[in-house]
Amino acid sequence: MKYYALCLTLVFTLSGLRKAQAENAQQLNYSEANPQMKDGGLLRSLIQASKKDEKKYSEALQSVATDSAKIPPSHAFDDGAIVTKKKAVVKKVVTRPVRKKVIAKKRKSPRRLNKTEDKISTSQAAVTKSVVKIVEKPNTLSETKFGGALRIDTETDTNDIDNDDKTFGTIFNLSLRYQLNETYTTGAIIIGEKDLSKSYEQKFSGLDSRVFISRVPWELTDNLSLAPSLRLIYPTSNASKVRDEMITGIEYDSRFSYAATDKLSFSYLPRLRRDFHKFETNRENKMNSEYRVLQFLTGSYNILEQLSFSSTLLFSKRWSYTGRQQSDSYLTILNLSYVINSRFSVGAYTLTGGRYENRERGPDQTVELYDPEGTTWGLSTRFAF
Repeated sequence: MKYYALCLTLVFTLSGLRKAQAENAQQLNYSEANPQMKDGGLLRSLIQASKKDEKKYSEALQSVATDSAKIPPSHAFDDGAIVTKKKAVVKKVVTRPVRKKVIAKKRKSPRRLNKTEDKISTSQAAVTKSVVKIVEKPNTLSETKFGGALRIDTETDTNDIDNDDKTFGTIFNLSLRYQLNETYTTGAIIIGEKDLSKSYEQKFSGLDSRVFISRVPWELTDNLSLAPSLRLIYPTSNASKVRDEMITGIEYDSRFSYAATDKLSFSYLPRLRRDFHKFETNRENKMNSEYRVLQFLTGSYNILEQLSFSSTLLFSKRWSYTGRQQSDSYLTILNLSYVINSRFSVGAYTLTGGRYENRERGPDQTVELYDPEGTTWGLSTRFAF
C-alpha cells in the first residue's frame, strides 16, 4: 500500500512539472514573437497604450473646442447664446432713441398744423372778409369740429349828416359750422341789420339766412385749387318773405384760387342761384327773379404778414320767370384787413355799385371803383371761436 501511494504521488508531481514546462515554453514563444513583452513589456505596453489614448483624447478635445469656437453664435446650440440673441433683438425694438423719435414726431405734428392754420386764416382775411353778406369763403379744417365767427360791420355813405338821404347802419353776421369729417363741413349763416339813420327805435331786421355744406378744396395743381359749396336759402328778410313772397332758394358756387407768389393771389368764384316764389310778380307788381348768375373776381396782396389789401369785382345777371333778362349790376369792393391773431381781425372797406343801364343815357358799361356820391364806407370787426 505504501508503495502504491508513493507511485501516485510521483505521477502527479511529474504531470505538474510537465504542465509548467509547457506553459513556460508557450510564454517564451509569445515573448520571442513580441519582444516588447519581455521584462515587464506587457505592463509597459499597457501604460504606453493608455498614454497614447489619453493624448489622442486630448487632441480630439482640442479639435472639438477649436471647431466650436469657429461656429457663429447664431448656430450654437447654447441656451445662453439664444437668450442673449433674443435680448439683443428686444433691445433694438425698445431702445430709448426709438421712443424719442416717435414722441418727437407726435409733438411736431400739432405745431405744423397750427402754422398751417395761421397761414390759412391770414389769407382768408385778405380776401374781402368785410363783405361776408356777399362773398362767403369755404370753411377750412380746424382742430375742433364745431366753430364759427361773429362779424359786426358799421356802414355809412358819403352824404352829409344833415342830408335826408344819409344812411347809417350796422350789420351782424353770425356763421356757425360743424365739421362732418375730413372732407365735408356743414353750417349756417344768419345775417341781420339795423338802420340807425332814421330812428334808433327801429327794430332789428333779419336778412336771408343760409344753410350750407362745403368741401375741402381740391388741389388741381401746386398753385391752383377748387372749393365747391352748396347753400339752401331761407327767406327771413322782409323784402324776400313779405314783398317777394319767396319760398326758398338754392345757391351753388365753385371757388378757384390761384397763388401767383407768396404775397399775391387771385380767386374767381362763379355762383348760380335759383329762387322759388309763390307768384311770378311781387306785391309791388314787379317781376321776381328766378335765376341769378354772380361772378366774383378778387385779387389780394399781403403787404405785411398781418396786413393785406384786396379788391373784388362782382357782376350780377338776373332773369325773370318769363325768361326776360333784367338790368345787370356790378359792385366793386376795396378792402384793407389787419389780422391781430388767429381769432380776431379788423378791417376797413368801400362799396361802390351801379347798373349797366342808365335810364337817362341808355346802356353804360362803365365800372367805377370809387364814386364820391355813391360809395359806402364800412368798418368791420370779426371774432372767430
